[in-house]
Amino acid sequence: MCSSDLGCENKVSSNPQIQIIEVGVITLQEQPIPLQQELSGRVKAKLVSQVRPQISGIITKQLFTEGSFVKEGEILYQIDSASYQASFFQSKASLESAKVDAKNAKTKSQRYEELLKFDGTSKQEAEDAKAIYLQAEALVEEKKASLESAKIDLERTNIKAPISGYISISSVTKGALISANQTEALATIRDTSSV
Repeated sequence: MCSSDLGCENKVSSNPQIQIIEVGVITLQEQPIPLQQELSGRVKAKLVSQVRPQISGIITKQLFTEGSFVKEGEILYQIDSASYQASFFQSKASLESAKVDAKNAKTKSQRYEELLKFDGTSKQEAEDAKAIYLQAEALVEEKKASLESAKIDLERTNIKAPISGYISISSVTKGALISANQTEALATIRDTSSV
């Protein structure tokens, strides 16, 4: 304490047990440190294909095991083919009928051409016979296209794998009605050979 009469004295108390604290020192040195970081990620297949029907019908068979590896072109599902088979045979019969009609029309047109040379028929009748023959030939081509379309639809009753890979769980079972433009895929194939 300071009093005004005596003056202030600076008194330091001396403590015989002063503690000395030891401080550590590190010398810095440059050195390489491996940078390692763990991140979560997802492996994604490069090729993914959703299997969808191109025709309508009822599934009669599922020919794959869910989760298994399937090869490109392997039949996955079969659709009831009875109506498509009938359509194919009808188109085939129509084509044969059109061919017979075209052959008869050609023979008739040739006869009229011969008769025209000897004035045995009028020019109009010969031209009409030729026009009928040309129409019959065009009908044959139309029936060929119809037969090819029926053949394609019949082949599509076997739904095949568009790519090789692992196939997912099927979204349909035997007896399910499917349609050509449905939004839901029947299954998904993932090619994990490249990711």
